[in-house]
Amino acid sequence: MILTMKKITAIFAVSALAAVSCAKYEAPDPSITVTTDKTEYRAGDPVTFTFEGDPDNIVFYSGEYGHKYADKNNYTRAGILYFEFTHFMRNNTYSPSIEVLVSTDYNGGKDLESINAATWHKLEDIDYEAAFGHDNTSSGLQNINEFLTEKTGSVDPKDNINIAFHYFDYQDETRAGQFQWIVRTASVDVESPSGEMSHVADFSTLSNWTKVPNAVDTNQGRILFSDLENAVPSQSDSWVISPAFSINVPADTGVPVKGIDTDISSYTYTYTEPGTYTAVFETSSIWYTGGSTSTASVTVTVLPAEDIE
Repeated sequence: MILTMKKITAIFAVSALAAVSCAKYEAPDPSITVTTDKTEYRAGDPVTFTFEGDPDNIVFYSGEYGHKYADKNNYTRAGILYFEFTHFMRNNTYSPSIEVLVSTDYNGGKDLESINAATWHKLEDIDYEAAFGHDNTSSGLQNINEFLTEKTGSVDPKDNINIAFHYFDYQDETRAGQFQWIVRTASVDVESPSGEMSHVADFSTLSNWTKVPNAVDTNQGRILFSDLENAVPSQSDSWVISPAFSINVPADTGVPVKGIDTDISSYTYTYTEPGTYTAVFETSSIWYTGGSTSTASVTVTVLPAEDIE
């Protein structure tokens, strides 16, 4: 077949148009370069990150605890597990029989037989009498790692953990009045090897308490233990046990600073605590024709704030 000059020109024109069309619908390069105007800042000073590049989306990870890019998919935290609660005791004429315990083999049964079949470890380092007449008294941070696993090192994130409040008060003729123990709050946190704390559970997430007997009052956002009978003598043996939980914490998060419909060349952020931070900008340009992601990072050194005279 013999092609005329007009046909050849038309073919080249169509090819060029196709190339331009493909380029037009190709996702932009997501890579960027990030710089700062200084290498050191004071706590409380704004840090301005300047971008070179134009991705569709940018997400900022400051490098602070809870906002580290390296932990964006980390839903567990190795470290030391702590339990803390606040409480109040009414009628301080005697020392009650109360205790807080931890188990990893309680089967969840709502009867004393199931409770007694479990292995319970008593938290010894609690000054209960400090709560006599003093509301919202803290138990202090209670290290419960040693009770959770026989393995060395950090607690296994897969451990199922139950925490129990046990009230076994005996009332006799030596005192009058009804004793009450009120647990106001409870929280579980894990401390990382570097000393940073992550929240694991609190009173609301542990609210589906197992009560034995069921008469124990867990309404109004607190736990209320009291004598089962006002008669003298009387005996109370009551348990309130948390649902089983494991060391699952939210993965670290970033802050979206640019979307496909915005155009920015910088971002400003303020660090409030001294330290050395790796700030990471996660970028992406994803279209129906394809696309890719990238990251850019910069180290920020934050010094203590200067004293204000």
